[in-house]
Amino acid sequence: MIFAGLDREVEQARADYLELRGYLRDEEELNALDGVYNAVKSPRRLLVERDLSLEQRCESLSDMIAGLHRVVELLSTLRRHLRKRIAFNAATVDLAIGTLGRDPAFLYLNHFTNAIKHTRYIKRGEKDGMLYIGEFSYKDRDLVVHEVRRTSEDIIGYAQKVICLTSKVMTSMSKAVASVEAFDSKFSQVCATPSPEPDVDLEGEDPH
Repeated sequence: MIFAGLDREVEQARADYLELRGYLRDEEELNALDGVYNAVKSPRRLLVERDLSLEQRCESLSDMIAGLHRVVELLSTLRRHLRKRIAFNAATVDLAIGTLGRDPAFLYLNHFTNAIKHTRYIKRGEKDGMLYIGEFSYKDRDLVVHEVRRTSEDIIGYAQKVICLTSKVMTSMSKAVASVEAFDSKFSQVCATPSPEPDVDLEGEDPH
């Protein structure tokens, strides 16, 4: 079963992705943008079948977070590649990327991904029929980050916000490069293929 709860947002992001892709030519630009769309599609790879093990479902939720976490880095990479366009107006693009990167929804995804990558395992489990990710803390430079327990419903809400903000960044980029490159439907119709999500450590499960 494919999770379809964010199909409307993903389809809008796909339309914005295809629009922007039609203005790009350079392989580095295209690869960065394709990576953005692969990240945006992460919710569609979420495992929701009840007959799957708790471990599989929790790991899938973690993978979705790790996938979406990549959007800011990829959009920033694309932004750097677009600097070579003489007429590229970056002000609105920088504002849109900054808004995404500072949003609480993205910050939670960022904190979780960094915590499991650099510090320790974070407890995951299920309670009252809903998956959850436990509270955690970790030190980021001189700042101690603390996040309270979140349910899968909370996290899907964060995913929705991140996808919508990513769409806004892509739209701002399309407007910025429209005066530099003519739209070419040949490039826009090449869809990104799924790429493996980052491995997420899951050591056991906690049903309570």
